[in-house]
Amino acid sequence: MTMLASLLSRIGPGPVIDKTGLQGAYDFTLSWDEASGPSLGTALQEQLGLRFESQKVPVSLFVIEPAQKPTGN
Repeated sequence: MTMLASLLSRIGPGPVIDKTGLQGAYDFTLSWDEASGPSLGTALQEQLGLRFESQKVPVSLFVIEPAQKPTGN
């Protein structure tokens, strides 16, 4: 489930955190089409019994300040 959450984070509108508590590997097929339906959220719930729940959680970010080329000694 951790790998699924990671994948969904990359294709979804924001980060996805696995709170299922499920361990191990699972073999499944998930089908959806945002244009003609079902949506990803609907497909997850109907096909896998999973659902998205929006929550505010702390997120780690990297902030890169302006950088300059190093100068010679």
